[in-house]
Amino acid sequence: NGGAARATIAGDDGDTVSIYTSVPLEPNECGLGWFQARIRSSIITAQSIFVGLTDTVTDSVTIENEDGALATVPTDAFGLLIGGEATETGNVWNTMGVGNDVDDTLRASTTPAISMVANTWTTIAIEFDQNGNNGDTVVRYRCYIDGVKVVTAGTDALGWTTSVARSSIPYYGVVTFDDRNTAYTGDVYETYLKGAVGTVAD
Repeated sequence: NGGAARATIAGDDGDTVSIYTSVPLEPNECGLGWFQARIRSSIITAQSIFVGLTDTVTDSVTIENEDGALATVPTDAFGLLIGGEATETGNVWNTMGVGNDVDDTLRASTTPAISMVANTWTTIAIEFDQNGNNGDTVVRYRCYIDGVKVVTAGTDALGWTTSVARSSIPYYGVVTFDDRNTAYTGDVYETYLKGAVGTVAD
């Protein structure tokens, strides 16, 4: 598989594989943070993939949208979700987050409008900060897919999405492949998490 980490999903609607970065970052401490992952999937019609930041490290679903039933397993998380079976949002990337077990609104990407291409590498980058929120009650994040800024009904003019995910929580970068009754493989070529872009004194 060319040096990538491969998740082999059996297709019995019971498999989940999550790959995490090794060190977490706290948005209200690290200034501007950056998470990047390069992934691919062998199919684009029945996969479920979440790429983002999470406070929970476990080999289980991070965030999923199975036939319209949204499930957010971590207490706090934010990022991008794609699900081939999510008929109401289509096979496109969606911004999604959760904060203190309260879900954000799922927002489908209008730019870029295309989904993943099977067996083709996709680079996802997410930058994030607390946006001066002294209560540490929100995280602001901006997503890029293959260098194209993600635009949804919930992004501002600069592409930022505000999530109820708390900025005082340490987050790990994560890529999660979830089962959707169809066997497939998901590959991760890189995961990269960096903070301290700027200086924060606590």
